[in-house]
Amino acid sequence: MHKRIQRVLLPLFALGMLGVCKAQGVVINEFVYDDSSRDSREFVELFNGGSTVVDISGWQLLSEDPGGPNKSYTIPKNTRLGPGAFYVMGSAKVPGVHLVLGVNDLWENDNESLTLVDASRRVQDSLIYESHKGVWNRALTEGDGVYGALVSIDGSETSWSRPVDGKSGGLGLSFVLLPATPGRSNRLTAFKPLHEDFDQLKAGSEWSAFGASFRRPRVVDPRRVSLDNPHLLPSSPQGGLALVSWDPRGGGNANMLLREVPSSFVLEAYVYIQAQKTAASDLESWSIGVGTTDGFFAHPDPTGTLRSSANGNTGLALVFQRSAAGASLFLIDHGDGGWGSKVLTPPKILGKLALSPTTDSGWKRLRLELRGLEARAFFGGTPGCADGKRLEGKLLTAPWGSLYLGYNGNFRDRRAAQPLLLDALRLDLPSDRVLPFGSAKATTKGTPTLALDLPPLPGDPRLALQAAGLVPSSTTFFMLSLGKLKTPLDLGLFGGQKGALLYLQTPLFFPRLSDKTGKSSLPLPLPCNPKLGGQTLYFQLLDLDPALKLPLSFGTSKGLEVHIGT
Repeated sequence: MHKRIQRVLLPLFALGMLGVCKAQGVVINEFVYDDSSRDSREFVELFNGGSTVVDISGWQLLSEDPGGPNKSYTIPKNTRLGPGAFYVMGSAKVPGVHLVLGVNDLWENDNESLTLVDASRRVQDSLIYESHKGVWNRALTEGDGVYGALVSIDGSETSWSRPVDGKSGGLGLSFVLLPATPGRSNRLTAFKPLHEDFDQLKAGSEWSAFGASFRRPRVVDPRRVSLDNPHLLPSSPQGGLALVSWDPRGGGNANMLLREVPSSFVLEAYVYIQAQKTAASDLESWSIGVGTTDGFFAHPDPTGTLRSSANGNTGLALVFQRSAAGASLFLIDHGDGGWGSKVLTPPKILGKLALSPTTDSGWKRLRLELRGLEARAFFGGTPGCADGKRLEGKLLTAPWGSLYLGYNGNFRDRRAAQPLLLDALRLDLPSDRVLPFGSAKATTKGTPTLALDLPPLPGDPRLALQAAGLVPSSTTFFMLSLGKLKTPLDLGLFGGQKGALLYLQTPLFFPRLSDKTGKSSLPLPLPCNPKLGGQTLYFQLLDLDPALKLPLSFGTSKGLEVHIGT
């Protein structure tokens, strides 16, 4: 047995993780097929996500392209892979390689399949990379494959990696762009809130919170022209320094946050918008999203005018694009990636804003929210408020990956570029909460229910309380309070129904008429004041029902505890 393999696997036997079984849970976990040197850092990493040791002796890694089979590699005898262990096959220069396959050029640099088969030739895992160039056999890949392209750059080594070892997300998406970690876990740092105004950092320094396909984000002073900041600009409303994401040497660039992003989040930042038209044939694009993108951040094609795209965006993203036709901002559900009619899950445009070069240029607040599969974005407005121009929609599947930034600009005169420039970046869990409490008491027509139709944020003109289960065409009372009683008040003590409980302390009453279906609503236009964030309001319904024939003929809803977010 290879000495490196012994060091990885023998401790598992010492711990009593016994037994060798047939293939179970061994997958391709990470791979690099092209790099910027002499293709001498190529590798494929296997991972055993099962609970038992697997004998992978005689297993093969096969490759194929549209023209037919390419190279194949066989794992030697007496090779066993323990639960949670890694096995790296690749070039001699790859750190921690277990099986050296050669010096360089182990796989094709574009559009090829990798298939892992066991000793009985049963397929254990398979994928197609750079699938934007074609999927010639759907049996070789999940979903639309690894759509975008990647070159692992010396000094900024990246790979296609499963962000959770051995797992897949979405409709078949497995791999995202991450720093290369052959023989080690791909798992990102656990999520913690991110609040950064960059003023405590040094202008010109890299921001280590992000990895890069080519160049990490740099801290810049917008008021000073430099290689990274090509234009003299004002500071953002927050003031001071900012962050730029691009490669000033030309071409596209992708950055990825090196920590997990929760399934529900709020992302907010000031972003500098240049909404002026470009010169003819010039094109500029950037994305802020959660999921992944390709290493070159090829231009997205939300309008279909490019007719083809190698862009690897997945998940949820705000996509900005400007050309000679003007500038637009899109909210896009990219799903598992891919563009055009031939992919299984084409992107869904949830909303579009055509931007004015006069009113929409300059520093603008951008806000991106995801709660489960419900996505919202706001352009302009006030940080911490649900104001500004709104885009929204529902995703088909949850994003898989982390926060990513991408920029690409094709200009005859590079000085015309306006890279992705951000300030006051905030990534956090949603702070708003709506918590029902207590019990309800029915009327003769049903049980009153109370809910909020939107997240409770300051500045949202559409926010309203929604009541249902009411006595039709009758009066109901919406009650509002800043506190709740320590002991609920039973209306049965005062001539009402026994068990009809009031929970609110010195409430305000807002009478409303219900409609013929027993529904009613009360607008709740919270002012756009971020100081409201963190405040708690309490609501309840008193629903009048004359058919009860009691001195206090009311049914009651549960209480509703509302924590206002930012």
